[in-house]
Amino acid sequence: MTIQKQLAAEYGEAMQAVREHDNHLAQTISLYVSALRTECASRRVEASELHALLNGVTGGHDGHA
Repeated sequence: MTIQKQLAAEYGEAMQAVREHDNHLAQTISLYVSALRTECASRRVEASELHALLNGVTGGHDGHA
């Protein structure tokens, strides 16, 4: 399985769990992910740029403890 397919599967599972708990939050996350995909597709995004974009979306929290 490619990393893209693995990430897509994990994202789908995570979003389902969020949706079951808080549908409004799931919609907000979906909007952010869509915006990130658009930004990344519109130009070549380096890993450091993607990290900065994610930090902007998450307020500096990257999901790691």
